[in-house]
Amino acid sequence: MQKINAILRYHYRIDPDELSDQEYAQKFQDWVYVTRVKNDTQIALLENTLQKVLYKLTNEIFTALNSK
Repeated sequence: MQKINAILRYHYRIDPDELSDQEYAQKFQDWVYVTRVKNDTQIALLENTLQKVLYKLTNEIFTALNSK
């Protein structure tokens, strides 16, 4: 509970003790959802970046090999 309370205080700037059980659960579920979406977006961005880097490196390697 302390970790969830800290999350609610930090991310929503609210006092968790003032929330009903329903509000408390909803705020935490909202945070879980937003965090998952954010993480999925970061993973997709990283994958895309790595694909571009690998593509460029592969092209440079084959260009160098073919020029010999």
